[in-house]
Amino acid sequence: MSTSLNILVDNEKDQSSKVSIKDDDRFPMLVDRSLGLLPLESLHRQWLIKICCGSTFDSFILAIIIINSISMACKDYRTINENYEPDVEHSIRNFLLDKAEVVFTIIFVIECLMKILAFGFIFGKKAYLRSAWNVFDFVIILSR
Repeated sequence: MSTSLNILVDNEKDQSSKVSIKDDDRFPMLVDRSLGLLPLESLHRQWLIKICCGSTFDSFILAIIIINSISMACKDYRTINENYEPDVEHSIRNFLLDKAEVVFTIIFVIECLMKILAFGFIFGKKAYLRSAWNVFDFVIILSR
């Protein structure tokens, strides 16, 4: 009986100690609704904001960028097709790198969508397209 009471009291303390992103001083410039859909109070948006602002997320994306750059440098140009592009039909390395490129693109699109949903797209001082790096990423994603 006392164990269940302690759990109840602990749960109440946890819920009362939760601070909303809206009340957090680190995020004063976020728009109230991302893309006009997700309010700042939304648990999904708060989760996305916490992930996108974390150093683990930045480190993961940086590692993916480095691996992607290395994979682009590893293409085998000894076998090319009629368009002078690396041939994926006659080179296993080019075939695997071509499939890896799809995976990298998916990861970068997911990163873009997460940041847009977390910070908003254009409106607000912390919006996705207000950062020069994000504009650069967005142009690259659109050009793939």
